[in-house]
Parts: sequence; C-alpha cells; structure tokens
Amino acid sequence: MNYINIIVSNPPYIRLSDKKFLHPNIVQYEPYQALFVPDEDPLIFYKKISFWIKKRFTGIVFVYFEINQLIYLDIIDFLKKIGFLNIEIKKDFQGFFRMVRAVYYAKK
Repeated sequence: MNYINIIVSNPPYIRLSDKKFLHPNIVQYEPYQALFVPDEDPLIFYKKISFWIKKRFTGIVFVYFEINQLIYLDIIDFLKKIGFLNIEIKKDFQGFFRMVRAVYYAKK
C-alpha cells in the first residue's frame, strides 16, 4: 500500500550573523531557539527533517518548509542532492522567496 504523507515545518533559519538586520520586535518577542541557526550550518534543521523523512516514511512525502530567502538556492541544492523531486519555490506577499515544496518518493 502506498501512503501519502505531508510534512509542514517552519524551522529556525536565521543565521546568527543576520540577527542585526531583524526588526527589534522579532528578537524581543520570539524565543532565540525558534529563530537562529549557526552561520556554519544554516541548513541544520532542513537536514535533520529531510533525513528523518528518508529514514521513517514510506510512500509519497510532500514537504513544505518555510525558508530563509537568503539561502534558498542552498536548500534547493541540498534537497535535490538527497533525492527530493518536484521542488518548487513560492514567494510571500512581499515578493520574497519564503516557502519550498518538494516531494520524496520513499521505498521500503
């Protein structure tokens, strides 16, 4: 039996070096852990979630990630490299690349 799975995630994705560009309200009211990733590995949570998907799921997996517009090409390259297909980038209402959709066909 083939299953269809949907994963939606808004992981932390702001590099620590980009903190200075944020509006003060963001830093003041959002938990640090919900916002920031290390500069040396800004894809850390995309990697963890993607490898978890590959390890745990069977069938078709649709993945929707909120993303950092400054590293969207790195996210696309990573997903392609590990076997995700049909990758699409969507813009938000301000015209920034803000969401990626990808599909993984898991076999077991």
